[in-house]
Amino acid sequence: MPLEVAAAWLVVLVAAGLCGITYARGQWHLTAGILFAAASFSAITAPTPLGNVRPEQGALVLLSVAVLATRARDIWALARAAPLVAGSAAIYLGANVASSLLFAQSPAESLKIAAWLALSMAAMVIVAVMVRDRGHDLDLPRWIVAAACIQTLVGLAAVASQAVFNTEWSVQTNDVLLGKTKGLSWEANLLAINLAMALAFVVLPRSIRMSRGTRVLLVAWLGLGLGLAYSRGGLIALAVGVGIVTLALAWTGRQRIGSLFRRRLVPIGAMTAMALVIAVGTIQVQSALGRLGVGVTPDTVIVDEGIGDVPIPTERPGGGDGQPSPSASPRVRYVGTGDTIEVRLRNIGIGLREIDESPLIGLGTDSFRQRHQEASCDCGAHIANLPFAAMYDSGAVGLIGLAGLLGSALWAAWRTGRWAYLAALIVMIVGYQITDAFRFASNWIILGVVFGVWLAGTGRTKSKERNGQADTSNQDPAASR
Repeated sequence: MPLEVAAAWLVVLVAAGLCGITYARGQWHLTAGILFAAASFSAITAPTPLGNVRPEQGALVLLSVAVLATRARDIWALARAAPLVAGSAAIYLGANVASSLLFAQSPAESLKIAAWLALSMAAMVIVAVMVRDRGHDLDLPRWIVAAACIQTLVGLAAVASQAVFNTEWSVQTNDVLLGKTKGLSWEANLLAINLAMALAFVVLPRSIRMSRGTRVLLVAWLGLGLGLAYSRGGLIALAVGVGIVTLALAWTGRQRIGSLFRRRLVPIGAMTAMALVIAVGTIQVQSALGRLGVGVTPDTVIVDEGIGDVPIPTERPGGGDGQPSPSASPRVRYVGTGDTIEVRLRNIGIGLREIDESPLIGLGTDSFRQRHQEASCDCGAHIANLPFAAMYDSGAVGLIGLAGLLGSALWAAWRTGRWAYLAALIVMIVGYQITDAFRFASNWIILGVVFGVWLAGTGRTKSKERNGQADTSNQDPAASR
């Protein structure tokens, strides 16, 4: 067995073992944290004859059995307490399964991806049960930020290795000349979304207790990682997510806006701006070094207008007068449509034309990849936009279910005053306009926390109402707990 395969299986087994032990001992904050960390390291896969196993999936199977065996009544209670959430989830998953069976070119392949989606959705249920039982978010933000810090460290090592040794591990060489690391994530855009969500928990107050100096250092470190990921979507998602929540804080605290502005809004804006400046500066440095030929190899492929090999001028000693002479090495192969945005728009257009074959339930989970090839990677193409991908995979029915889930999560985060979670959800939604990785379990774990906290608060509210007491859990607009 190759070393990397053995290492991947070790990660899967260790994650499953730790989650099983901590769940059995009632240390659910560790269970949820380990589960999220494993899920966020989505580049790690352990191969099997039926497909790849991801780091969190062994733990999810184990936890699903444990929760069904010991807390089946709690699952039913969740469904009765939040029928819109349960119904939306059932509609979304059901449309994916039905379309995979009826319309996919390769039903077996589509059903495997639909099963992956179902297992990730099980993570939402498992985490919601644990969170509702304990009445708080199990300190998940600390794990989200810790996992993002590890991702940044791996990303920095990968880009440095590319620049110095011309290696290609953990970087994507089909979009930019130098950089665009994916860290331990499946791809760079997913890394950027994870880092932007982690930054939301750092810059917004009271989501994690830490000193101001530690907070600033984390903003700088994660901002560096966001730049190394080289993703415009991550930058925009962070700005939009934190911006909307800042406006929401200002609106809910408008009666004491002066104090709120000085104590909360200015620090939030300053730290967000700091992260964005560091990220943009990092991207500019990578771009400048790449144009000089740093890290560029003959295998580099760039999505651009030209087709064929285009030289990247560099300088090397060799002129007769002792001066450097230009060199046409290394060379870069350019393919594609001119920009990754145009690639996305092209695939969306193709998908819209084909969806007429099954507009209600779609053409099967991940079926676009079965029908089309992407020239820049000689691999299956995909629709890099969550709404259009959901429409293609599961039709109007599935898209309605997905919208119901996300809309419910936004409302729940707002209703409970969990501002950092609200910002993270907005980051997720905005970020997934330029990619589609919603079936990864890390997304569903965050949804599970939001729904669990909301349902725990709903239970307390009903209890207080029965006792003739008022609910004051959401009266402080500056608090997120």
